[in-house]
Amino acid sequence: MPFGLKKISREMLIRRHLVPTLIGIAITGIMTWAGIYQIHDISVLRAMEYVSYDIRLRQSQTYQADDRVVIIDVDEKSLAAQGRWPWPRQTMAKLVEKLGALGAQVIAFDVVFAEPEERSDRRILSELLQGPLQNNAEFVTTAQQKMNQLDGDKQFAEALANNPVVMGFFFDAGTDATSIGMLPNNGADASSYLDAGVEFGAPAESFGANLELLQSAATSGGFFNTRLDPDGILRRVPLFTLHGNEIYPLLSLEAVRLYLGEPGWQLATDTLLGKKTLDYVMLGDHRINTDRVANMLIPYRGGARTFTYISATDVLSDKLGADSLVGKIVFVGTSAKGLLDLRPTPVETIYPGVEVHATIADAILNGGIRAETLEKDGIDLVLLAGLGILLSVLLTLISPLWAIISTLIAATLVVIINFLAWSNGIVLALSTPLLTIALILGANLAYGFLFESRDRRLLQAMFGQYVPPELVAEMSQDADSFNLDGESRLMTVLFADIRSFTSISETMSPKQLKDLLNRYFTPMTSIIHDQRGTIDKYVGDMIMAFWGAPLDDPNHARNGVIAALEMIRQTEAMTEEFRAIGYPDIRIGVGLNTGPMNVGNMGSEFRMAYTVLGDSVNLGSRLESLTKQYGANILVSEDTRRTIDDVVFMEIDRVVVKGQTRPITIYEPLCQDDQLTVELRDELILAQRALKLYRAKDWDNAEMQYISLMQRYPNRKLYELYVKERIPWFRQNPPPTKWAGEFIHTSK
Repeated sequence: MPFGLKKISREMLIRRHLVPTLIGIAITGIMTWAGIYQIHDISVLRAMEYVSYDIRLRQSQTYQADDRVVIIDVDEKSLAAQGRWPWPRQTMAKLVEKLGALGAQVIAFDVVFAEPEERSDRRILSELLQGPLQNNAEFVTTAQQKMNQLDGDKQFAEALANNPVVMGFFFDAGTDATSIGMLPNNGADASSYLDAGVEFGAPAESFGANLELLQSAATSGGFFNTRLDPDGILRRVPLFTLHGNEIYPLLSLEAVRLYLGEPGWQLATDTLLGKKTLDYVMLGDHRINTDRVANMLIPYRGGARTFTYISATDVLSDKLGADSLVGKIVFVGTSAKGLLDLRPTPVETIYPGVEVHATIADAILNGGIRAETLEKDGIDLVLLAGLGILLSVLLTLISPLWAIISTLIAATLVVIINFLAWSNGIVLALSTPLLTIALILGANLAYGFLFESRDRRLLQAMFGQYVPPELVAEMSQDADSFNLDGESRLMTVLFADIRSFTSISETMSPKQLKDLLNRYFTPMTSIIHDQRGTIDKYVGDMIMAFWGAPLDDPNHARNGVIAALEMIRQTEAMTEEFRAIGYPDIRIGVGLNTGPMNVGNMGSEFRMAYTVLGDSVNLGSRLESLTKQYGANILVSEDTRRTIDDVVFMEIDRVVVKGQTRPITIYEPLCQDDQLTVELRDELILAQRALKLYRAKDWDNAEMQYISLMQRYPNRKLYELYVKERIPWFRQNPPPTKWAGEFIHTSK
């Protein structure tokens, strides 16, 4: 085989097989990293997994609830019969006593009683006891007896003490919240777990608990607040919350513990990547699968009211049969819309919070709890990486039709494995591997379709943001000649800056300042593009551009100077427009330099930019800064001036700029040759004569000449600079004998 043909075949092999394979492997790596380790921080992937989880959950609902779990509902019917919530504590005491009498084995309140009951009749009696009747012995005795009879908190506490009751309370993660009430005494010391590195989710900073009188009378307590997922849906609950060094159980977990008569629960841990982490929870013989921070996925049995609901007013009105609650766990809560205990869930958008706890109790008693276990990440990793790499290689070797068929087979395999794991209580990622498979297929097909036109697209992507479209079209005729590699070229660089921009910005609102810059940058960019220039960057109010790359431009110096002159004219033309809308006038200074520069894509692995570097670039920036000192609109170096024949220049000075040692002559371009007026020509002659006297150290005659120029042309700051600063300086600090007129600038 001829060498040339062999070379082409190798290139084709790389383009058609190796490149798409590497792309597929890269997609696999990114999706594996994102789907396993960053999914909770990537909203799109997280949302997709939530959707796939919800679909699986709805498909696996049993619609059969354990009849040992009952909900006593403060519903609309109860509110209509008993009055608005909160009910008197005597009513709550009566409810507890009747539930106990009906045989309830455990009563759990999905309600908190954080403040003492306030009754107007007790308050009036108290005021009388402390007022004019305090010395009436008969009244005092009668009033105190009545006060005791009206003490609803005391009566409620007595009812709690006579029955197995779990009081509900809530935790708050906010640091500004104030704790209220008394925590139950069934918290467990978590120091040993914390010392081992076990985590329990977000710790609680404060709490809203029950009155000490009530909590002390009750059997125990559990928190009832839940944590919604980032999309606002309730899918999981923490079985424990850390407060200080103690962990407290969820209301439903504590209710089941009392129901089973277990002295406590056990936390099973394992070691993952050298760190102790939670694996599952044991409550007697009942295993509760959790994730590594003790979150339990809620295995909803069905929609709202899957469990037995009994209206609280029916209990209070003795409408239930005797012993109807024997052996039952009773959750007291509310489904009334006005009491705000309704939650959005995967199975129904309006779901009573109390039924969430009933569902958890059912799940603990009967099993079937699925979890994102410790094995999940390992299985996801093998599935994602294995199938991803396999498809990345396979799809480049087969036809598009077979690629689609292979992808469908892989997707089917993922679904089968996922549902097998689901059946065994492990919740694997579903949407992430399916998305990875789809992305690999899409990338493979797209690469094949776009293979022939890749060079033109690459060229547009590389240079479209820097140069005008017509230049990109010109470059595309020979696309292989252009790239972003660094190289050294003879080029011209331009810096343009708005004068006194800081002062201007202080007088404008951010919106106005943005509008002003947009109105300014748009025509300036158009001018640079019209002169075949490349935009390097915008920094605040500064524009940086260059000529001579990526396209060779033998007239790069002239094109840059013509662009600068047009920018000055356009800025002056914008004055009327700005004044009409109440914006301040703007003036700009422009500096240009020509010389060798390094050009190419430069930066870091995080961000790259096609830019120019080098001493010649720095000199261009220094010249722009010097325009303020000389009162010039534009300053160019002698290297820029040297190659231009049809532009009128005024020689300004011979300087050594800060950071350099070589003296250069600087010029101000004023107009093109055909725009030269007689007056301007006379001024140039006089200015050149004054400069010659200055460089000859003829200070007196030079001063007289510059004073004459000042009087004749009062708007040109240059002449004033020589009269008031430069000549007085050299009179006091005579230059050396071989002085050639240079002035050393010590600032930028």
